Amino acid sequence: MEGHGESEGQDYLAAISIDDYVKNLHDAIQQIGTPPIVIGHSMGGFVLQQYLTTHTL
Repeated sequence: MEGHGESEGQDYLAAISIDDYVKNLHDAIQQIGTPPIVIGHSMGGFVLQQYLTTHTL
């Protein structure tokens, strides 16, 4: 799978859903601890839009 750099999980990338990305974003924001400025582009923008349907920053 291309386009995901050197990150792990390339063997099962096709099985990951948008909800998985949204959960990952939520977990990352929780670790920051302060309201972040989040900028998303292309698929990242869609993930951010989905996140904002059920969460606030």
